[in-house]
Amino acid sequence: MTLNSLIQTEQIILSSQCFIYLVVVLVVVMATAVALAVLVVVVMVVVLVVVW
Repeated sequence: MTLNSLIQTEQIILSSQCFIYLVVVLVVVMATAVALAVLVVVVMVVVLVVVW
């Protein structure tokens, strides 16, 4: 294990951590968007029921 290969391994780990972070952010954004869509649908249904 030379110093150079250690540095390369560290860079790979860092880049994979960045990738995982990006994926987590994407999942959170998607979940938030889905939750908002569901909320809008529920509100519309409630309004329709009340107006009906």
